[in-house]
Amino acid sequence: PLDVQTWAALVLNDPDKTGRALRYMETHHKVGDGFDYNTDLDGIWYEGTAQAAVACAVSGDARQAARALEAVKAGRLPDGGVPAASRDGLTTGFYLSDGKPCLYDHRAHVGATAWLYFAENGINPFFPGTPGPPRQPDP
Repeated sequence: PLDVQTWAALVLNDPDKTGRALRYMETHHKVGDGFDYNTDLDGIWYEGTAQAAVACAVSGDARQAARALEAVKAGRLPDGGVPAASRDGLTTGFYLSDGKPCLYDHRAHVGATAWLYFAENGINPFFPGTPGPPRQPDP
């Protein structure tokens, strides 16, 4: 899962220790300017893409942070919320107890919307009260 890479970068909060995780993310999860939940690249997982924006900003990659942030903003719903995924049926690689795949759909998701807030406001939620990444200017 993508969040293993992003959370590692956010928890370590040290650009010198996060390069490998973020390179893996770029190589194996990137879909356009966004990121997929797993490595099958079947769509954008917006919560993870917003996490990637924060992780890249914390790690000093302002360019990738801005691209990921813009990918999440572009996927916003008309009411301002952020959907879980860019399409219905985004795979995760996990399965429910009944054997059916665990999927994300294109509908409002509180986690994705919250991570967009963190990305827009330069907040690393794993280090509350400490300076996070620089706030991205509005275009």
